[in-house]
Amino acid sequence: AWVAILTTLSSVLLKPLKLPGSTLDLCGETTSSKTFTLHFCASLLGNPDQDGPAEGTVWHTWELTPVYAERRSTVQQSLPMLLDDTRLVPRVEFIPQVIYDIASGCNKGRGNETGMDAQLHWRLNAISTGEQSLVSFVEQPGMRPRILTLRGSVFPARNEEWRQRVERWNATAFENYGHFGRR
Repeated sequence: AWVAILTTLSSVLLKPLKLPGSTLDLCGETTSSKTFTLHFCASLLGNPDQDGPAEGTVWHTWELTPVYAERRSTVQQSLPMLLDDTRLVPRVEFIPQVIYDIASGCNKGRGNETGMDAQLHWRLNAISTGEQSLVSFVEQPGMRPRILTLRGSVFPARNEEWRQRVERWNATAFENYGHFGRR
């Protein structure tokens, strides 16, 4: 969980330090606290409730398109992109494109009827969850170094005591959020 917290908080340092963004991949079987970890990371910055008002939500599911991820990156600028559950992506070929776009730090060059659209920039980290590693969706070898994969359970034990502890922490994250960002 510490790596995810540090990935979240370090995202705002990328631009001043002129560093590229990267993606943390939390993968493992169901009930390994991946989504809880995203909730907790989101709670550091703002509202962790995905069903809350859209302007206040700082995490999303993989149910998106590359264009949405690009535009969301433009809006978020330095705030991390928190994406839950790769099983929800509408088309698996979106995954490598989204990872590449986030890491590249700029949108695709586009023309319009009167000339060119402005190219927009961002620098941010992403955290993704899923049962399957992001690397398994990526065929291009140049993409793999952009992804740090952590497999398995986020916490050391998976028993009733830890389940109850995680549930308490999750409730706390939903009640007390935004200490490093927007409340």
